[in-house]
Amino acid sequence: MTTPTMKGKVCLVTGGTAGIGFVAARELARRGAQVTIVGRDQGRGAAAVNLIRAVADSGAVEFVAADLAEQTQVRTFAAAFAERRPRLDVLVDNAGGLFGRRRTTSRVSNGPSPSITWATF
Repeated sequence: MTTPTMKGKVCLVTGGTAGIGFVAARELARRGAQVTIVGRDQGRGAAAVNLIRAVADSGAVEFVAADLAEQTQVRTFAAAFAERRPRLDVLVDNAGGLFGRRRTTSRVSNGPSPSITWATF
């Protein structure tokens, strides 16, 4: 059985430095996709890229540090990504967090600060 190819596809994986996101990024790269991993931690991102490059001969992978809970960083990342890539074929929206207390992000305009805490336990 042949493995399906992703050659030429542009993929974005949020939360791709560990767990399911890492495996998704690795497998997309192994199939030839151009993969961008987005996460908060530069060290974890560099480690993920190195591990993926070791097994993905034909895939290109990069890491971009951004905190997707901060709307200003989301907008900055989106603009930079759009300048570098002509399109986006696959989005693996895997980023997440669990916070014990309510936290808010910085304001985007004159509106209220959005909450990044969806549920508390």
